[in-house]
Amino acid sequence: MADMLEKLVRNSQRALDEGAYRERHGLRGSRSMAAALGTPSIIAEMKFASPSAGRIASGDPARVASAMAGAGAGAISVLTQPHLFCGSVSNLAAARRAVDVPLLMKDVVIDGEQIDAGASAGADCVLLIQAVFDSGLAGGMEELIEHGHKRGLDVLLEVHTREEMARASGTRADIIGINSRDLGTLRIDRGAFCRLARGFSGRPLVAESGVRTPADVRRLRACGADALLVGTSVMSGDVGGRVSELVGAL
Repeated sequence: MADMLEKLVRNSQRALDEGAYRERHGLRGSRSMAAALGTPSIIAEMKFASPSAGRIASGDPARVASAMAGAGAGAISVLTQPHLFCGSVSNLAAARRAVDVPLLMKDVVIDGEQIDAGASAGADCVLLIQAVFDSGLAGGMEELIEHGHKRGLDVLLEVHTREEMARASGTRADIIGINSRDLGTLRIDRGAFCRLARGFSGRPLVAESGVRTPADVRRLRACGADALLVGTSVMSGDVGGRVSELVGAL
């Protein structure tokens, strides 16, 4: 696992060193993402590239966000990592100006400067990855959670294993995301969400990765998913049509 995680963390450090998170937009979030997930939701992800799929799509971020929200997405995740994901803080700001649904800043966050950039671009929530901190590739996870809260952001803490789930449950994260993709191998375990979600309660649960069809939505909802984060499959083609199809299965 360490090799890919190390690469992701190095990319974040490189982006920090290059000043990718110094820009400030003076925007504010719209509302709590955790509260919004009280209603079953599709979190549509604006993702123009990924390590597993390469280049996925291109387009104007504002138009993409508008298509997602117009099709019924309850929230939108925006990749802000410039390396491997072709994302940016500017894309997040463009989405904020275009829509009023909650926005998730999706990145490999290792420093409070990234959170500050997301808050200024209008994010409502920031994602942290439990494995990054468990592997010793970054420190201060609890401090970053607190920093997010001080900036008015909810925190979605992502896990992939039962051990990570146990540790995440003891934090002050507002939302738990169960990623079916192993960030070390990039392989998807379609049973991961249902195994880890069993018996869990108290905070919203988000199913991440591997969601492609209405049948996937129904299966994961039956296992306790409050929301499903969907990126590659909605960005590959008619964004509005794909989001609408998945929303209809909630």
